[in-house]
Amino acid sequence: MVVGTLALIIAILSLTPEPEKIVSISLWDKLSHFLAYGALALTLGRALAVSGWTRGILIVAGILLSTAYGGLMEGLQYFSPPRRPELVDACSNFLGSCSGMICYLLLDFILHRTAGAKRTVA
Repeated sequence: MVVGTLALIIAILSLTPEPEKIVSISLWDKLSHFLAYGALALTLGRALAVSGWTRGILIVAGILLSTAYGGLMEGLQYFSPPRRPELVDACSNFLGSCSGMICYLLLDFILHRTAGAKRTVA
């Protein structure tokens, strides 16, 4: 649910001719891409884990799926003037996807370590 909602928000902001009229955040464009796809990969990692995916496949799939989605959004910008696809944006999407997956793995490690420590005390 969260992944789908986040993907929809990214699509709207990616394909709207003037997204700054929707969201008045004046973040640097590449940072916006990095953060959006980082959040997408992080939530996707959680969704895949809950679905029972193994860690190795989850990492690769999370990065590939969120990066592919970013590539799709960049490609569709060709049909949404004055927007245009940019390779640098796609690179920012990829780096954000990688960082989002790293954040997911760190949070998962911390949560499991904390849960294990509570079981040991009890």
